[in-house]
Amino acid sequence: MLIVGLTGGIASGKSVVARAWMHQPGVLVIDADQVVHSLYRPGTPIYHRLVEAFGEGIIDSQGQLDRRALSRLVFGDERARRRLNAIVHPAVRERLRELAERARAKGTEILVIEAALLLESDPVERSFYDCYVLVTVDAPSQLERLMARDRLSREQALARIESQSSQAEKIGRADYLISTSGRVEDTAKRAKELLAKLRARGSEFAF
Repeated sequence: MLIVGLTGGIASGKSVVARAWMHQPGVLVIDADQVVHSLYRPGTPIYHRLVEAFGEGIIDSQGQLDRRALSRLVFGDERARRRLNAIVHPAVRERLRELAERARAKGTEILVIEAALLLESDPVERSFYDCYVLVTVDAPSQLERLMARDRLSREQALARIESQSSQAEKIGRADYLISTSGRVEDTAKRAKELLAKLRARGSEFAF
């Protein structure tokens, strides 16, 4: 089974590529953000550790973890961000390994894990991922998408984009690139072509 890390900057179009792949035979796509969400459920060890670390202010009126409130706390605060990552990342990695073993047992050929910060982690996890696909996009399109998606001002959107490592920095760490600039139809075509390359690479892992 080939394990592919699908990553890219905020509003780069990762979900467009993921949707193009998720219904293809032999392919399973896992959204790492949903994995994180499951770990944040009330009563879980991660839930309790986060409340202990960041206070009751990250809990909403229904007792759920307020991810937006947590994001506001760590945004722009490197020390808080590192503290959050130290709590969450090991648990996410463990859960992903469990899901990968289940997928392997079911005969999955290509497991795609969609996650935003794969190429910003230190170190890049070559012990788990066989290759990385970086979704790229031109700067004006990224800014426009983010403003529309999250209803942000230009200044707010730029701050979000600039808080992540640059696309240029990540390109050097990726195995494959796929552009989402232009029409969605064009992106879907490029995704199909890249999937064919991944299948060919995956055949090396069949035995």
